[in-house]
Amino acid sequence: KDSGRHVNAGALGSIIEGEGRILLQAEQTSWSLEAQILLANALTPDLILIEGHKQEKYPKAVLLRNDRDKHLLNELNSIQAVYCIDSNCRNDLQKDMKQPFFNDKEDFYRWVVNHLKSTITSEGNS
Repeated sequence: KDSGRHVNAGALGSIIEGEGRILLQAEQTSWSLEAQILLANALTPDLILIEGHKQEKYPKAVLLRNDRDKHLLNELNSIQAVYCIDSNCRNDLQKDMKQPFFNDKEDFYRWVVNHLKSTITSEGNS
């Protein structure tokens, strides 16, 4: 409660700590992705998953809902894998893909987990 009151009264932010948990409340008009990553890095994570910033330079898996989303494959960079929900888009795309291509959700999830594990392991050794 006090934390919210401090922010509402004009504080840039407020931090609450208790029982090993920290809650940060901060408000500003917008937060750049870089600022969000800097905040996350303060916690020294092994991995930061980013959602909703597909135009950014970071490695990504692309989700295609249907044929109308195929344009993303030409517009985005750093694509590591593609998951297509609609099996109709699978047939003509799969043959042209350099990246791993999935239309089975479980296969895609397995790939993501294995890819993340190998990335964390290889970066931890460098």
